[in-house]
Amino acid sequence: MNCRLLTLTLLALTAAGSPGIAWSFSSGSGLSPPLVHQTLVFVGTEDGRMISLYAYNGEKRWEAHAGGTASFLSAFNGRVVAAFSENLICFEASSGRVLWGVNLGSRLVGPPLAKNGSMFLALR
Repeated sequence: MNCRLLTLTLLALTAAGSPGIAWSFSSGSGLSPPLVHQTLVFVGTEDGRMISLYAYNGEKRWEAHAGGTASFLSAFNGRVVAAFSENLICFEASSGRVLWGVNLGSRLVGPPLAKNGSMFLALR
């Protein structure tokens, strides 16, 4: 089965009063579902990039190339873990520095979950 990311623009809506568009971001490529962690929004792209944006204005904080197609993201302890095709890559949330990566040999079917120093993954 070949999955394709369809979202091309990320929109941030105001929550107070009458909803409106606070900012938008276009990557030029399909986007994973967004993840909000502290003051940042993270998205992966189908062309292998991980992008960090400031949640309050949509400006890019950092961008890193991971390769593969992004699918699921998760955050914990100042880190963002992202699935890119069959690879799981851990980024430092503040800088985008790659902390580690591992080939899983299969794709995830849901976001990685972290608890008490362990990571839980559901694979195909």
